[in-house]
Amino acid sequence: MLKISITAPKIPTGTKPEFLFNKPGFKNKPENDHIALGKDLEGKKLLLQFRLFDNSIHSGAGLPFGGIDPLGNRPSSQAISDFFKKLVPILQEKGIREVTIDLPPESYDEELVMTQVKVLLNLGFTLEAETMSFHIPCSDSMSPGLHPSLMRKVKASMRAGYEMKMNSTLGLKRAYENILRWRSIKGIPLNIEFRDLERQIHLFRDNYDLFEVLDKDRIIAAGIGVRVSRRVYYKFIPGTDPDYDKFSPMVFLSLAMHNRAQELGCEIFDLGIAGPLDGPENAGLAAFKSRLGGVPSLKCRLKGNF
Repeated sequence: MLKISITAPKIPTGTKPEFLFNKPGFKNKPENDHIALGKDLEGKKLLLQFRLFDNSIHSGAGLPFGGIDPLGNRPSSQAISDFFKKLVPILQEKGIREVTIDLPPESYDEELVMTQVKVLLNLGFTLEAETMSFHIPCSDSMSPGLHPSLMRKVKASMRAGYEMKMNSTLGLKRAYENILRWRSIKGIPLNIEFRDLERQIHLFRDNYDLFEVLDKDRIIAAGIGVRVSRRVYYKFIPGTDPDYDKFSPMVFLSLAMHNRAQELGCEIFDLGIAGPLDGPENAGLAAFKSRLGGVPSLKCRLKGNF
């Protein structure tokens, strides 16, 4: 028997989410953010964060993804099915007519993700959007999987004397401003304000690493490594100085992040998606991530109307 409660955005004390984005304090939650918490007779829990709109909810709104957080448990297919079967009528009683759920990439936890897909489809949800996410396993070195053309650029960067630094004392703001400037030149949006990034890193210092590639005193590439969960390390807001694009210092940066993921005992290094769920795939970006040795996995959005 599964009981479900819906609360304001504060996650109950003692609850230990699997994913960083669900941890208490990760983000200043607006008043329309809520939590559905399921609990069975054995005390096992499931958590679903969502944002409430007029007559709809969206799990994953304002976050990299939504869906069920198992809170350290290994929920069965039946438990996940029961959770959604009980949640939908509760939402309907509250006037909700549309439910959208953005799931994490399949690679994060194939059993958990695909079970949710199957359960939701059986409940009448439809697959509204999908994109490909790319990751590199941490079981081996990243270098053998690099396309030969990228390996040549790594060697050229090393011959040029480019230096990799992690968690530089010169600080996050300098790196952020450079990434923002480089992305602006290339027409690539940066979807986080500095104050929000700084706050997240302050609260979850152990989950973040700053990486920089330098040509003497000049930063030519930078990015943030994020430990999303026990098994996932994510490349976040990377950027490259356009003057150095021919050297592809992003490859140098990615190698350092993959090494860090291995040091932390993670199982996969997440390179990110090849395009937004609500937009077209960036074929060039997908090709680059594939040449890095990236393995594709599905990231999808499901929607139900009631």
